[in-house]
Amino acid sequence: MMNALIDQAAGPVEALSGTQHTFEELVRALLAEARLLGELRNVLLRQRDAVAADDTVSLEAAIHEIGRLLITLGEARRRRVALVVLLAGDEDAKLEQVIRSATPGDSVRLRAAQDHLKAVAEITNRDLMITQAVLRRVIETGERFLQQLFGAPESADSGYTGPGRESHEADSLFLNRRA
Repeated sequence: MMNALIDQAAGPVEALSGTQHTFEELVRALLAEARLLGELRNVLLRQRDAVAADDTVSLEAAIHEIGRLLITLGEARRRRVALVVLLAGDEDAKLEQVIRSATPGDSVRLRAAQDHLKAVAEITNRDLMITQAVLRRVIETGERFLQQLFGAPESADSGYTGPGRESHEADSLFLNRRA
């Protein structure tokens, strides 16, 4: 069904009227936004895989790709909003208004594209929440590890001297500096 929708949206547009052409542009804009969200989801999955594999190079690449995709998604969203405003003739118009005012054929394609975008957005949002939780856990674990490794001793009995033994500088060893 979605492939048929994409084929219809990607078909020849030269013979379409101005409004019909704009409806087709809006369908393509919705599908393009859904494709970008799908790409974002895939990068989030790769980011989690990179964290699990302790692959800092892939993790950094994923972070940069996420930044690029977020900028592109912002542009896609602005384009979608501009097309909705153009079709509705109202600055505050919503996609739902355009769908209701469209012909039955255009309405079906717009609704299908909107539903597809919503479904991809929900899946991507779920994966984003999982990735955020994973990254938060990794950061907390790393901070605890560093605190244990380099943190101040919790009590006077902890540290290198061992429990119940007092630390004396005179007891320390002097190592051969030539080694």
